[in-house]
Amino acid sequence: MNSNFEILKGLPPYGKMYVPIPEGNWSEGLPVEFTKDDGTKWVANIEYGKEGFDYIKELKHPTEILIISNGQCFIIDRNQEKSIVEFGFDFKKVIEFENKYCLIGNRNIAIIENSNNYKFHEYVCRDIIDNVKIDNGILSGIFNEYNAWDKYDKTEFFIDLDSFELTKAKKVFKPKKVTEIKTTESKKWWEIWK
Repeated sequence: MNSNFEILKGLPPYGKMYVPIPEGNWSEGLPVEFTKDDGTKWVANIEYGKEGFDYIKELKHPTEILIISNGQCFIIDRNQEKSIVEFGFDFKKVIEFENKYCLIGNRNIAIIENSNNYKFHEYVCRDIIDNVKIDNGILSGIFNEYNAWDKYDKTEFFIDLDSFELTKAKKVFKPKKVTEIKTTESKKWWEIWK
């Protein structure tokens, strides 16, 4: 248990009203209790995303907490009782590297250091991102995109974790399609039964 936050089993039935994050979200989500620098506590009801993955970690910033609630990402300032950054919906894996957090989803990737230094690469893949690893400060993996030939086009990608810049290699798989030209002669309507 961290002294600055705690994931609760449910929303508290009494006491001060919880804070919906984002504003206007009244469906029950991930309940987290935060402690401000002055020792007072408050509870956030954090909206769920589309994946069954939760994650919470203090960033290298005095008051910022990174939260993934069922795949949706939030950075919350525990002293302000609000979300200061929110994006994504499908994150299912976090890789920690130095003071950075690499969030991997099926279609999205984000690199986060704090609320002032992050990059959200939105919809970089249509289907599945896999084989993700970090080597020498470079995040790499494969974008798998389903094509019309019942196969996946595989594109290798690289993200420099200093600049957050994304580059893609050329597609690894491209099926060959052979087409044969067929010709037909048109018949008069009364000849079609012959």
